[in-house]
Amino acid sequence: MLTVLDRTEPELASTKEWSPPTGELRPSMLGACARYSWNEVRIPQEERVRGPIGREVMFYSGHAAEEKFIELAREYDGEQLLHGQELENGYGGICHPDAVDYTRRRILEIKFTGYQKPAPYHLAQLNWYQYQMSLQTGGAEWEGEMILLNKYGKEPLRFLIPFPDAERIAELTARAEGMIGGIPPEGMCSNRAMATTKARYYDRDTPCGQRTEISCPYADTCFPPEEDDFAV
Repeated sequence: MLTVLDRTEPELASTKEWSPPTGELRPSMLGACARYSWNEVRIPQEERVRGPIGREVMFYSGHAAEEKFIELAREYDGEQLLHGQELENGYGGICHPDAVDYTRRRILEIKFTGYQKPAPYHLAQLNWYQYQMSLQTGGAEWEGEMILLNKYGKEPLRFLIPFPDAERIAELTARAEGMIGGIPPEGMCSNRAMATTKARYYDRDTPCGQRTEISCPYADTCFPPEEDDFAV
């Protein structure tokens, strides 16, 4: 059955004021380590490992930047972007793309970052939105656009992302089902040093941790530290 999407913009300051219920698929986690993504959807918000304050500040700064970009893109360039659109996530829940342009049949994901090109976990999230939107609009292929807002005020970098092929969809579906499954997956890191120094997001095509220096907050869960000889 074709889902009729509401093309009005809801009254909400940010899509990030909404938090998925525990156990629900989160497309933003599809590119993360399997163990990390499983923990993120299974552990209640108040019980999760807290990140550095600076990272929390950047998180909310990014969403303010996202909203301002959409406002200016409408005002300066006449882009018909709708913010806060709800999209079925494929497993009975709801997710929120950053913006949707129905005139160009395009889904936009906006990141506030120092990256010069989309990271693998950025692309996984956007590809899932494209796939789900296609299912909900009669099979039409939706184009994606990744917009990287520069932290230092340079012009945004914009990348057109083609619709994912069948192999990519199968890969992401397997990741999604692993995330919401009942059995915790084995961690993708092979040792504690890898988890504590390099890996939070996993890129199968490059050495683990090449794209980020953020340590995994679940390193102690996957690889408990060895007991020392100084116990009292």
